[in-house]
Amino acid sequence: MTFAQSGYITATDIERKVLAMTEPDRTRPSDKTRAEEEVDAHVTPQADDMPTPDEERAAERAPDETDEAARAYKEALERGAHQPGEGRIP
Repeated sequence: MTFAQSGYITATDIERKVLAMTEPDRTRPSDKTRAEEEVDAHVTPQADDMPTPDEERAAERAPDETDEAARAYKEALERGAHQPGEGRIP
């Protein structure tokens, strides 16, 4: 078994990783890119496409909740409550 196969990290391994992170051909953002990123950072998220008048009317006519949807939601909550990890109901 060689030293590298033993699981130890050598100086050469570290040098390779450092060189990979600091390669001179990596690009730096231009002033134009930085300016665009600054503008983009202050954009308020919103829906890409607003609902059409037909969609708005259909949403107003639709019931708030159906019995089938309520049952499915309750079943999902119960199923999730019995799962270990995230999503548990305390």
